[in-house]
Amino acid sequence: MSRRNKPSEVENKKRAFRLYLGPELGDLRLSEVTPARIAELRATLVEKGLKDKTVNNILAPLSKALRSAEEAQVVDRAPRVRLFKVERPEIECWTFDEYGQILAAAWAESPFLHVAALLAGDAGLRVGEIRTLDWERDVDLGAGTVTIHAQIWKGFVGTPKGRTRRTVPMTQRLRHSLERLARTAAATSSPTRTGQPCAMRRRATRPTASAGGRSSRSEAATFSVTPSAPTPHSSA
Repeated sequence: MSRRNKPSEVENKKRAFRLYLGPELGDLRLSEVTPARIAELRATLVEKGLKDKTVNNILAPLSKALRSAEEAQVVDRAPRVRLFKVERPEIECWTFDEYGQILAAAWAESPFLHVAALLAGDAGLRVGEIRTLDWERDVDLGAGTVTIHAQIWKGFVGTPKGRTRRTVPMTQRLRHSLERLARTAAATSSPTRTGQPCAMRRRATRPTASAGGRSSRSEAATFSVTPSAPTPHSSA
């Protein structure tokens, strides 16, 4: 598997081989993986009731493996693996009233949860991106921006989706909530042994997906405040 694959991609490919490709094709030589055998596999996956997108996700790593075998001259010519044409599913979004209710419920739970909901709904951050935010590095209240450098998935920290960092503007309410959260943390958190202020580390389950007050359905998020390590520009 490519070293550029994200941990989630690696896990999905391993699952495809473990559950479907291995049992169906594992006993065959590469030269025996013919177009007819691939068509049989595709038909078997459809009979199992798998959706077209899922079938494509299973067949795609097979196609890649066969092309790699051809490039390495293990086989003379790799058979073509035909995938289904799949339309993008329509994203179901909350209404403004529903989003307002979520923000109110989050605020009633804790200011940390309220900021998590705003980061997801107003700024469009994904859950793994929210969880890796660092207050010192990523939150710029002066400029009114949040910079996303990384995301976390099952304990693995990697680049954000698209493999590049991005900077997003804060809405007014997100900025006010972050400022309030900073004051709250400063008032309730004791200094670390190095004299450095505490950084706000965030944990969440699933984010909402779109900005501007309309967001996809999500689960709850929780936050905690933990001491930060000294930074080069800070004095001891």
